[in-house]
Amino acid sequence: MDDIATLERDLSRKLALGKGPFTFLSRGRRYTFYWLRSGHRMAVKIHRKPRPPARPDIEALAQKLRATWSCPECGKVFTRRGRQKFCSPAHAARHRKHRYLRRHARRAKREETAIALASRRGYKRDQIDALLVERRRGRPRGTTRRQLRTSDERHLWQ
Repeated sequence: MDDIATLERDLSRKLALGKGPFTFLSRGRRYTFYWLRSGHRMAVKIHRKPRPPARPDIEALAQKLRATWSCPECGKVFTRRGRQKFCSPAHAARHRKHRYLRRHARRAKREETAIALASRRGYKRDQIDALLVERRRGRPRGTTRRQLRTSDERHLWQ
């Protein structure tokens, strides 16, 4: 076990400094250790390769790294169950909520910009609302951006 800890420590230091990835061969497999920036941790890819030399320390470290995962929300290292990505259901829900809010905030910002532009160019409120409804649904079928009537409408579709 001491060899695994030493190997993990050495590889982690080198990878964190930007060196690597490092590849080792053992028992018909190719192990590529790399630094996972999103989780701030070391990860491994295992490729099958018909190679004879055996490296049990490399295989043990790879197995250990594959079993653990770091939560994208808090960075806590945990043992995965299946395709689990977060350490708790609360963190998964929080991530979904933040992703939803970010996505819808961008859409609201685009609509706000379109409304300001249209009102500056003399559109009435009911015309602006109609354009926004069309924009949410997508361009009318069979039309291209060039076929839109005015340059103002073309800008609203972008």
